[in-house]
Amino acid sequence: MEKNQMHKHYAIQISIPIEGTLTLIANTEETTFKTAVFIKPNILHRLESKGNNLHIFFNPHSRIGFYINSLIRDKPYYFNDELITNLVRPAKDFINNVIDIASLAECIEKNFEESSSFKKFESNASERILSVLDYIYKNKHRWVQAEECANLIHLSKSRFLHFFNEETGSTFRRSQLWIRICESVMMLKEKGISETAHHYGFYDNAHYGRAFKENLGFTPKAFINSAVLYNISEN
Repeated sequence: MEKNQMHKHYAIQISIPIEGTLTLIANTEETTFKTAVFIKPNILHRLESKGNNLHIFFNPHSRIGFYINSLIRDKPYYFNDELITNLVRPAKDFINNVIDIASLAECIEKNFEESSSFKKFESNASERILSVLDYIYKNKHRWVQAEECANLIHLSKSRFLHFFNEETGSTFRRSQLWIRICESVMMLKEKGISETAHHYGFYDNAHYGRAFKENLGFTPKAFINSAVLYNISEN
């Protein structure tokens, strides 16, 4: 990736320059990194690099996602030596085919879980929102109605929708769209765009492409041709 357009997406992003440096342009600020950077969801940004990079996308509603959001807070990005240093080596090993994607995912999760700051972290998310998110994931192959989740935590539909937005920073529909995109990438490289779009209930390739780019910041075609590890952890 040499340069991309200004964009934003729902995913939490970690970008690791495998060769050279990586420059992040966000909120009119330009910062160059030699190691990895966490990028906050829904922040308008652009990345520039002349070398290979690995881009990892996290579910913002996962344990790791809540943790990264707590680190970033009001900043567009975050850099932390303790976490970053241990991410670079497995990322390079993955790019060089020394380890596979499952091993990389295991390394990254282990790196977070062994971090002293992660061990001290307690998510601010309530048990109610976690139970709702768990219900949505268990029913991820269909569109869950708001009334179902409202009944689950004993709220009216209108109060539930407000509660969901307050707790997650996202609308109920947007979160479900995210989950569907999450699932779709697992078959995208193998089955292609048309079959994947149809399987996950999108109207057509264009509808799927717009939703994909809105959530991840690039097109399905770009994903197929790139070294991207998506959705390391749902837990």
